[in-house]
Amino acid sequence: MEKLEHLGLKDRELVAVAKFVQGATPGEICEDLGINPTTLMRWRSKPAFIEAMRIGRDFVWSMVANRLVDECLSTTAVVREMRDLPVDGFVGDTKVANVKLSASRLLLEYASKAQDMENFKARLEALEARVAGESNENIL
Repeated sequence: MEKLEHLGLKDRELVAVAKFVQGATPGEICEDLGINPTTLMRWRSKPAFIEAMRIGRDFVWSMVANRLVDECLSTTAVVREMRDLPVDGFVGDTKVANVKLSASRLLLEYASKAQDMENFKARLEALEARVAGESNENIL
């Protein structure tokens, strides 16, 4: 994960960011840190806190995307298994087979979309860097 130290947040603020990213509610965070809700609201309005939240969420989504891609290997095995079942001699619960196949299809679709999002993010960051570089050249 990107370094958060350069944002200048205090340790307790960083803990609050981590708890938010992990899915904690504002009430849970206030209770865990022993802070007043207005303190948390003030932290959440700080640009550095907002940036730390963005970095944390990006990290989580990247991990989710990687997990989906990793799951594709076992998913393709399920699809192969379903593909190789004898159509006329199938014995067993067709509902289970359909559920497995539907779940496999969803995983593959989401993994593909996640990969597209990662590729788009990389292209966007490269484009933003290029535009920023051109802007700096025009200033000089």
